[in-house]
Amino acid sequence: LVFLMTIIVTGILPILALQNPLSNEYVTGIISFLFIITLLLISIIYKLNIEMHDKVYEYVVLEKIGYTKKQLIQMIAKENVIYYTLILCIPLPYLFSITYQYLMKYHISMTLLIVLFLFYVVAIIFSLLITNKAYQNTFITRRKIS
Repeated sequence: LVFLMTIIVTGILPILALQNPLSNEYVTGIISFLFIITLLLISIIYKLNIEMHDKVYEYVVLEKIGYTKKQLIQMIAKENVIYYTLILCIPLPYLFSITYQYLMKYHISMTLLIVLFLFYVVAIIFSLLITNKAYQNTFITRRKIS
């Protein structure tokens, strides 16, 4: 899913840059970009939530060998931060390269690029928070059951 996210993000921006800002294709492209990013992040959250149920057992075992609840919650948070940082950072060099080229050649709107980038970053941070909270809640409820 990370690879797919990278391809989508780096593939749609050049297409948007080549469109006439007054055309219907341009508006459709922007809406498509926002929709695809949202769907991919929902898929990532779903995938991580499915994996979470398998990992809860591992965390319970770690707790039984001496890890504290606080250490385990920090471990969960670090795993999620690393995963979402990769999602955020893998396409960045290519995005900056494309952005610079299209700003110079085609004079596309810097405001549009900033808005699309901010949507991408905010959506990833929001997904991180949702995933982290779900992991912690699942860990705490499963811990009580075990």
